[in-house]
Formats: sequence, C-alpha cells, structure tokens
Amino acid sequence: MRAEIFRLTEENRECQAQIAALRCRQMAPVHRTADITASSFGVTANLTSTGDVRRMMEDLEAEIFQTSAALSEFDFRGQSARSHGHGSRAVDIELHNRVIPVLGSELVGLLTIASSRATPAILVQIALQTVISAWGFKSLGAWVLERESDQLEGFLTELYAEICRAGEWYTQDLDMRLREIKPENYKDAARWRTITRKQLVGKASTSCMAASLLRQVVDVIILTRSGNGEPLSRKTIEAAFGDRIEAVLRLVLELNRDIGTRIVADELEAVFVDPGTTFDSRTMENMWPQDDIGGLRASELVVCTTGLGLRRRAQDHGGGMVFLKPKVLLRSTLGQLMSQ
Repeated sequence: MRAEIFRLTEENRECQAQIAALRCRQMAPVHRTADITASSFGVTANLTSTGDVRRMMEDLEAEIFQTSAALSEFDFRGQSARSHGHGSRAVDIELHNRVIPVLGSELVGLLTIASSRATPAILVQIALQTVISAWGFKSLGAWVLERESDQLEGFLTELYAEICRAGEWYTQDLDMRLREIKPENYKDAARWRTITRKQLVGKASTSCMAASLLRQVVDVIILTRSGNGEPLSRKTIEAAFGDRIEAVLRLVLELNRDIGTRIVADELEAVFVDPGTTFDSRTMENMWPQDDIGGLRASELVVCTTGLGLRRRAQDHGGGMVFLKPKVLLRSTLGQLMSQ
C-alpha cells in the first residue's frame, strides 16, 4: 500500500503539471476550451450505467418486500426449538440491544407488547423489511464482505478518503466549471478502488453472509414471539425461506460489485435513514402517504426505513444527486396502522 501511495503521488504530480498548463489556456478563446474533454483528467468510463444500478436497487427492494411479506404470514406454531438453553429475559435483553439501533425503540416497544397476543402481520413485515434493508445497506457499501472485518473496513475507508483528498487541492483555485470534476473521478483513486474491491469481493464468504442475514430475520421473528415463551429454531426459517434469502444475497452481491468496481466515474452509495430522523420529502419517500396531503407535520419523524435509496455521494465542490429515494415509515402512519 505504501508503494501504491508513492506511485499515486508521482502521478498526481503529473496531473498538477497538466492543471498548470490548463490555467494558461484560460485566457484563450472560449471555443478552444470546448475541446478539453474529461479524458484530460483521467476519468474512466463506467462499465455499467447508473440507470442499471437503480433498476437493480428496485429489484432488491421488491425481493425484500416479498420475502418480508411471506415471512410475516408464515405460521410458526409447532416449529419451536425445544432444546433452548437461554432464559427468555436474557434473550429479550440481547435482542433489544441488537435491533433497537435499526428498528428504533418505538417500533421495538410495539412489537414486544404485541408479542403477548397476535402480532399484526403488517408490523412484522415492516420490521423485517427494515432489518433486511439495514443489512443490505451495510453490505452494499462494504469493502470486505465477511465477519469480523470492522477494523480492516475502517482502515480501507480511511485510506480511500486520503487518496481522494490527494487530488482535491488541485481544483481549489480553478473556476466553477472545472470544480465540477470531483476528486473521486481521477483515474488513480478510481483505479485503486476498483482493484481493491475486486480483490476483496472475490474472497467473500456467501455462507457467512447468508448466516448474518438469517440472524437479522430470526431476531425479528423471535422478538414478535417472545411473549409465548417458545424459542424458535433458526433452521426452521432457513429451511422454509432459504431460497428467498439466497435471492436477496445474490442481488446484494451484484450491487456491491457494480457500485464498487463497475461504476467508476461516479461515487454511488445506498441510503438508509436512521430512526428518529426528521422527514424530508426532498430526499425521502413516505411509504404510506396519507389521503390528506396537508396532514403531515413539519417535524414529522421517521420510525424506520423499509426501502433503500440510491444517490451520488456529495462532495465538497458539489451536492449529491438522489436517484432513488429511501422509503420510510412515519410516526403518524404507525399510529394509524395500530388503530386499524
């Protein structure tokens, strides 16, 4: 990596010389600057389109919706694991610690209360859509798709940010027309990201990823059944919905590959809205819009995210562009669902 950074530094010096020559041309007639193309800055063409990535994101959302709906309606009675060594209290605490950051305390509280009786299927479906979407959000942006990789993940993210910033100062004295060319679009940063992601994705363990996704699903099912005192076997869900879990996993792997290694000239990222965030119609989509358009309060809060969004990452010299808004459940809508 040190050798790679040294090589990038040398190439950046060459870029600096090109930029200096470009400044000298600024006094030339306008028609001559029109001949300057993106290739002058080393921008690499995308191997797939942003539209294709958006369609894949929509396919992933549809698969998550169908999987969650099927799971929420599945009858797990008689499917409990009789040999379960944990007490219900310990399980509840452990589950709450895992799911509250994703589902929010409000939804978790409603699911826990409802578990003492028949939990509304729509609540289970919403919770499942949220945890699967959260898992997908983390996996889509991951450099390393395997367990116990947080330290390496953080290191690679920081290193990539340093490579991007290495070219940022070359644009700070140029006019706004040239500022629109983002540091991430330089061929060095794009090449490094593409090569690194390709190598790491090839080492991904699909079995570990499937087990991680299955755990998110089972957590919700157990949470909604915690009141009946019958722990659920994870193998039951795997046997009944293994094909759907694999379908979600396959789409996530394809998107991780395309976003990380095939989209080069842009920096795309998935969008997930944390619980408690103030709703913004410009960047979010209300999953269940109310009939009364004026019914939403200005400070309406998001309960959870049920569908991922897609955007171009915002840069210092330009704002991000939203290609697909994340779908969210609002607090007022949740109240309506509970009253039905």
